[in-house]
Amino acid sequence: MEKAISVVVADLSSGFRHLIGEMINEEENMYLAGATDNGLATFEMIEKMRPTVLITDLYLRNMEGPVMLQRLKDAGIMPHTAVVSTLFNEQMAEKLDELGVELYLSKPFSVERLLDFIRGCGEGGRAAAPTRPSDMERLVEDVLGHSFVMPYLKGWKILREALLRIMEDPEMLTGVTKVLYPELARHFGTGTTGIERCIRNALDVAWREGDAAVREAYFGADFAPSLRKRPGNVRYMKLAAEYMSRRMRQKE
Repeated sequence: MEKAISVVVADLSSGFRHLIGEMINEEENMYLAGATDNGLATFEMIEKMRPTVLITDLYLRNMEGPVMLQRLKDAGIMPHTAVVSTLFNEQMAEKLDELGVELYLSKPFSVERLLDFIRGCGEGGRAAAPTRPSDMERLVEDVLGHSFVMPYLKGWKILREALLRIMEDPEMLTGVTKVLYPELARHFGTGTTGIERCIRNALDVAWREGDAAVREAYFGADFAPSLRKRPGNVRYMKLAAEYMSRRMRQKE
């Protein structure tokens, strides 16, 4: 069966375009129609291809995102659009609303929320707004963000699901390899080795490329010493769960 939802991705980062494209192509009913770092090329691509969805940053070569979006709107060819960027403020949000942008996410962001948005665009009409995340989901994503676990990596999605399950049932920490990993493997349709490898890779990138000072300031004096060196998979999940539990108790 031919995939129905065509997606164009515009972003300065070739790594981001590649990884988002891979995730889109892995979905059953959507495919990557094109990708570029160029605002003018994005406009021309959409004019020619008429894709279902546009995923774009506001920073682009040759033509900035807002200018490109205005041209699409004026030409009457603007697809369902999600803006994913670091450049957000109240004024920009109002401008994006005026342009007809249906979703904007601040980097780093939940890839699953973006994919939910794209799925909704295939049902006809204006895409439904993504389900608002729960307080626990926001806390988990906040912890992953300040750990510098990148949301475009598969390990981000796996760690997010793992931490949500641990917070619901802390006993899972006593049987990570025998209980948690097999459950995650079933959930994501892969093997336990793949689960362990994706988490390990996400943490390797986080500790190699992330800002250690920001991470230590976020987690505080009690947790920072244990996070100065890259912790093992299980150790990281235990520390993250302990930190979140403490945050929840303080909130109460």
